[in-house]
Amino acid sequence: MLGVVQTADGLPIHHEVFAGNTGETTTLVPTIEKVLARYPIRRVVLVADRGLLSLDNLEAIRALRVGDQPLEFILAVPARRYGDFDRLLASFHEKSCRLATEEVFGEEQWQGFRLIVAHRPDRASEQGRVRDERIAALEADAAQWAEKLDAQEAGETRPGRKLSDSGTIDRFYKAVADAHLAHIIKVNLSSELFTYEIDERALQRARLMDGKLVLVSNVPDSSPLEIVARYKALADIERGFRVLKSEIEIAPVFHPILES
Repeated sequence: MLGVVQTADGLPIHHEVFAGNTGETTTLVPTIEKVLARYPIRRVVLVADRGLLSLDNLEAIRALRVGDQPLEFILAVPARRYGDFDRLLASFHEKSCRLATEEVFGEEQWQGFRLIVAHRPDRASEQGRVRDERIAALEADAAQWAEKLDAQEAGETRPGRKLSDSGTIDRFYKAVADAHLAHIIKVNLSSELFTYEIDERALQRARLMDGKLVLVSNVPDSSPLEIVARYKALADIERGFRVLKSEIEIAPVFHPILES
């Protein structure tokens, strides 16, 4: 595994090769310490995507230190954890987002950290439109299959292959899962008859989260706008890393096997 440290402008300043089975979290602090020892850097703010550090491991994050100072960080909240923030985000949405026409930024407190929220109305509208269209298409299919099942039970003959409830359940569940809507469209897998329901609470939660970027941070002296901008700059760093790996075409690195 190749680890590369870059400046905010995408200039590589440090690299290290790790064993392929090494977890990223175990290499983080040692790498930062090496960079601090080599360069006159006074402050480190770690900006991490959903894969590097996890909200599931907050105690470990609290313990990370650079020298005698706690590590400052900006972490993206994974979508699967958005439900933890329903109550906090609902009031922010009603107050700042519902009638917004431009991107808005806000802040709440959560477990001693800063919860930073950015909301883009245009993105929210697009996400909602796509989801509603997918739900409508799935419900149209479900209605068509249910009608055919009822007709078969009444003794009518319809064109095409005969349906069964169990087969229709499996087919519909797969379509729902492929559309990433299993948290909203609940297919009754234990029923002998083809049935499903819309989880209205989950649907409202999804609508609440549309267009939102949720970050957790302990950086004390940056505004919500500045913290969001720092996180979005991560994409530029990752883009530079992809260029470094692809267009420049780093040659394979061979390591000798030490014989005992």
